[in-house]
Amino acid sequence: DGTTIVRRSNINNVEQLVDEPFYDNCGRKRKVSGQVKQISNKRSKLNDSAGNKLNFDDVEFLILEVEKRPPLWDYSLPLLQRKSTIKQRLWSEIALALNGKISAEETQKKFKSLHDTFRKIIQSEQRMNGSPRKDTIQKWPHYLIR
Repeated sequence: DGTTIVRRSNINNVEQLVDEPFYDNCGRKRKVSGQVKQISNKRSKLNDSAGNKLNFDDVEFLILEVEKRPPLWDYSLPLLQRKSTIKQRLWSEIALALNGKISAEETQKKFKSLHDTFRKIIQSEQRMNGSPRKDTIQKWPHYLIR
């Protein structure tokens, strides 16, 4: 109708289409300007991300399971021990160990995200300039797993 905005919204972990009137800064109902794009009805990936399916304990379990499988992280091993077929089998084992909450591919993506976060923390610690101020950076919850 030219005065309503339709947008996607994540309400209680369910993707819904929401339409609402468009108001300007003064509270007057205005016409929507510009091109209106047709949105597809594809299912959103909001609920498919691994972060929504794993709780804190699952994430720690994932980290510990990867640690048990050196071919996934130890690049000093010979290439024969780190072949892609071996690594795919290991990611599948971890997915099964997580009771199928996420697929092997999602497991790999989730761990990569966790590893990247860990590397950023380590790099920021190495860059600190040695000033006597108290460290105000809050540690990542999975930083001291052992």
